Amino acid sequence: MTTCDLDSAGLAEFIITGMRDNDETLLECLVREMDYFLSCRYPLKKYTCEKFYLANGATFLESEFRKFMIEWNVNTADENFYTDIFMGRKNDMGLSNIS
Repeated sequence: MTTCDLDSAGLAEFIITGMRDNDETLLECLVREMDYFLSCRYPLKKYTCEKFYLANGATFLESEFRKFMIEWNVNTADENFYTDIFMGRKNDMGLSNIS
């Protein structure tokens, strides 16, 4: 996946870097990384988040997202935070330029 440490702090650093470098919101970054995770996990099905959702529904998409969080060794509080944003239960957020 990355050269970052696989834990909550490593994921946070990875996400912030991705948001900055790609001018993305948190949700966009999570979806991009989840698309990659699903494509590796199910290479023959060529899943993206959208295709996985349409084929399997929201419950299974959330389950796969939590497996993605487990791959990163994310703690429970951070897992719930990211999952709530990914599933649309909490508002998306972006980086602000502070001068």
